[in-house]
Amino acid sequence: MFLAEWCELEAYQPHLEDYKTRIKAADLHEAFCIWYAANRDSNPRHRISDKKFAEMLNKKDIPYKRSDGSWRLGIRLNLDGAAGVDEYQAQNEGRRQ
Repeated sequence: MFLAEWCELEAYQPHLEDYKTRIKAADLHEAFCIWYAANRDSNPRHRISDKKFAEMLNKKDIPYKRSDGSWRLGIRLNLDGAAGVDEYQAQNEGRRQ
């Protein structure tokens, strides 16, 4: 549901360098955790680990590449996803000050 609600997926490409969209793996995981807390379970103890999230993405055949960081290719946040992350970060920045 996260992929359908907060992401845009690019069509499969035979070569990794042919993908036009990408997102840092850590940023995608953070977005998923924000979405999950808002839509599924707000208990922070039920946070999905990086490893488990990566396994879930691999099952969906979302390519991964290490190059100056870890990236997921052919995927990006849509407008709802970007807005959800921005809203969460704005709320939490106010708490830190």
